[in-house]
Amino acid sequence: MKIISAFLLVTFGLIGCASTEQNNELINHKKIAQLPERESLSYENNEKSNIDSAELLSLMGKTALENGDHDKAISYLRKSADQGNEEAHVLLGAMYYLGEGVSQDYAKAAFWYRKIAEQGNEEAQTALGRMYYLGEGVPKDFTQAAYWYRKLAEQGNADAQATLGSIYTQDDGVLKDYAQALFWSRKSAEQGNANGQGMLGLMYYKGHGVPKDYAQAVFWFRKSAEQANAIAQKVLGMMYYRGGGVLKDFTQAAYWLRKSAEQGDAKAQGMLGIMYYEGEGVSRNNEMAYFYLLLASIDGDEIAAKLRDKVELELSALQRAKIQEAASRRTPEKIEWLNLLRRLK
Repeated sequence: MKIISAFLLVTFGLIGCASTEQNNELINHKKIAQLPERESLSYENNEKSNIDSAELLSLMGKTALENGDHDKAISYLRKSADQGNEEAHVLLGAMYYLGEGVSQDYAKAAFWYRKIAEQGNEEAQTALGRMYYLGEGVPKDFTQAAYWYRKLAEQGNADAQATLGSIYTQDDGVLKDYAQALFWSRKSAEQGNANGQGMLGLMYYKGHGVPKDYAQAVFWFRKSAEQANAIAQKVLGMMYYRGGGVLKDFTQAAYWLRKSAEQGDAKAQGMLGIMYYEGEGVSRNNEMAYFYLLLASIDGDEIAAKLRDKVELELSALQRAKIQEAASRRTPEKIEWLNLLRRLK
């Protein structure tokens, strides 16, 4: 069964990924265990009980969901939501969004999220803002997305601040406002948020809302990259490659591009493939070059595809087959032969 609470943290962030510890899983067993014995939430016992408590119904719905009984889960959660329970609304919204035990229905997900988003529930506001941002179950509407993210941003939510900053840089012209983008990105960055730091670095890099300043761009990109933001890692790697804001350093370029590439960034993969082919910052290695160029070309990088075809001619059929197998798995660090190549390079 999918873990819905993990989905909320990961899916409704903007750029980076959030991790979820076990105590954030769908079923809070400690909470169930702490209930008085007379209100035990034993699934078998309570399905026959006439319990009208919204909180208890919500917990019963979660228990049914964990047991794979989706019909009972929906029934309990609907009853709980009808009594105003926020958690039940969030779970129903997530179930319809994911198609967990029900037909996937973004419109119904938006319906359940909206009910409590309007009451100030942060999870629902985040979800609804994201759905307007992407046009899922509702018309794509940056104004509405900004409305919901602003509610969170004004409460100091660093992720929402970063997202709001990003919305104000969109090229649709409706909300484009670099001053607002800078304001919210900086607030997020100053809280240590990797996405906010990356956004702020990008604004200094492009000169949006501030004078172009590569030194400041590098400062903020590095902070974001050190928190594993793949976009910041890629841009920082390219700045080292070109010598923008820092001294040109192919070794540092390869270091940061590799980190981004191993998170799946196609442009970083393509650039790293070129560096392996040219022997820039790394030992020249056609097998590694072909591997990263192949990954990048799979994701649509046309420049990488052209060089891939050239490198392919310099490899044997056996070499190509092994590399293609590894690329299909998209997990280079786990491929034994590729690890051997790294040791021998």
